[in-house]
Amino acid sequence: MNPTIQAALVRERPYLRSPRTVAAARQFTRDTLQAWDAHDRLDDMLLRVSELATNALRYGVPPGRGYLLRLFGF
Repeated sequence: MNPTIQAALVRERPYLRSPRTVAAARQFTRDTLQAWDAHDRLDDMLLRVSELATNALRYGVPPGRGYLLRLFGF
């Protein structure tokens, strides 16, 4: 696969360990999926990102660390 094309379908953003980042992660996901013209499962993906970000904050991210949200388009 062409690396240039593949890079266009991967977006990521780091977030600090804060409950406020859940909404930011959801907005990043919304913006990315809209840019990719992927509207058919938008609500499902926003729910999944909210759940994963919340779980990362509650159970997976130690104090002083953050998490990375990486979205892959296909």
